[in-house]
Amino acid sequence: MCIASFVINTIDQSIEPNIDQSERTTTDQPVSNRGIQLDRVENTQHFNPFSPARGLSPDWPLLYDTLITPDSRQFGQYQSLIASEITLSQDKKKLIISLHTDAQFENGEPITADDVHSSISHLMRHGPINYHRLADEDYEIVTLSKQQLQIKSSEKFTSQRIIHLGTLPISQMTSLKKESPVGSGAYKLSVHKHKRFALFTRHNHYWAKRLPTRNQLHQFKTIKLIFLKNKHTAFELFKRGEVDFRWEELQENWQTLRQIKRRNQSLNLKEIRHDRPGGMSGFAFNQKRKLLKDIKIRKALARAFHFDEINQSLFQSQYQRIESYFTNTPYATPLKFNQQFSLDEADQLLIQSGWISQDGIRKHTATNEPLTIRILVNSIGNEKIANIYAKNLKFLGIQTHIERANSADYIYRLQHGDFDLAYYAMTSNPYTENNILAAFTYQPNRHYNFAQLFHIQNSELDHALESINQSENPSKPAMQEIDHYLMNSHLFIPFWRPSVDRIAHWSSIEGPNESFTSRPRDYYRWWWPSE
Repeated sequence: MCIASFVINTIDQSIEPNIDQSERTTTDQPVSNRGIQLDRVENTQHFNPFSPARGLSPDWPLLYDTLITPDSRQFGQYQSLIASEITLSQDKKKLIISLHTDAQFENGEPITADDVHSSISHLMRHGPINYHRLADEDYEIVTLSKQQLQIKSSEKFTSQRIIHLGTLPISQMTSLKKESPVGSGAYKLSVHKHKRFALFTRHNHYWAKRLPTRNQLHQFKTIKLIFLKNKHTAFELFKRGEVDFRWEELQENWQTLRQIKRRNQSLNLKEIRHDRPGGMSGFAFNQKRKLLKDIKIRKALARAFHFDEINQSLFQSQYQRIESYFTNTPYATPLKFNQQFSLDEADQLLIQSGWISQDGIRKHTATNEPLTIRILVNSIGNEKIANIYAKNLKFLGIQTHIERANSADYIYRLQHGDFDLAYYAMTSNPYTENNILAAFTYQPNRHYNFAQLFHIQNSELDHALESINQSENPSKPAMQEIDHYLMNSHLFIPFWRPSVDRIAHWSSIEGPNESFTSRPRDYYRWWWPSE
């Protein structure tokens, strides 16, 4: 199967011709001399994705192109970039990748199959640790010609495996071990002041600017990323107009911005409805504690969480309750999950598990031990939510200790199980079924996945996950059954999700008018500057 203009569809596990893209032509787009300033609250140390050093910026794709690129509007789809053709053998164990004839690096030299071969091999052996597992795939990579290479595998290629390879950064083979390997992307890094800012400048002769997949991208001549220590400083910087764009997640900040707009019409506020896939977030149970291994206890604690009260008092009823681990994907269960607030039901579940209320204190009938819950949160906003929740737990006679930690302490305590409930957020990964479910597989060597952090050890769940992993093309109903099982396992007290993106920007840019599959913080890549 040889496909010149293709779409890799992770939902249907297929590689198909992209007729719309292959028939579409692009013309030279007007370029702008405008720049944009953005904040980044993160510990960025470098922009070299070939280095094993920690602190790699997630904005490295500005500098380095990949073989394929995610579709900005279709969840789970990937399209051609450096790769122009994909040929998959009949037995699905051999992949032949052809490169665009005009693909080139920032120095004007062509991107060759040797460069791709060397980039992949370097990342497997010497790159960031998350790429090292590719070496376990036992790939055999052979350069066939200047613009074509072959990758053989003892196992069949799934769309997930192709995407793993296709989304690796590509640089010139002779520069891979340098501090700043030669770029293949739309921008170059002009200035980087550690812990202060980074300035990117657009290449005037970027090789892929006429490709359909790059249409309406990279409109800003310069992109300045300002590095900050906390979200409060970022908000203040935006209010002063020193940052051009903000994706606002907090309802109280949005109300503040509305007040500013009444005084300053240069501020633009937009609420853009989206159907972007979402994962799970909320208070997750630490099942390392024997008490919380009991599903009745977890269910009782979930029944004491009054979503409607919190939604109304803190968010003006703006949010919808999360009802799936895979919201807005084909994997989401169509069955409704009962999340109704009920202290009476919570009380009965606790009594069934041996916890009765005596003089307003919940105690165990056998040990007379009081029931105490520690909730770990990582922000003031989540602390407010925990305080409302604690009031309802008090009605049940449960003592609650709310502990807010900074980023470093929060991560440390998660890793060491120093909590009973903790705020946690899981994304919905746009890869395949196996990749999405990896977070629920308990493996002692996976120190940072969900199952490991919250000690999720469930033989029935493990068996179901193993069945999915062994299936070459798991069915959507099977995935939906997994979702339903996860929801009924009460691993989380689910929070909520916004149905709109709250976008704020100053009049120096036009800002977006539609939603994309990427994170809203990356929307600027499709914007036109305001002239």
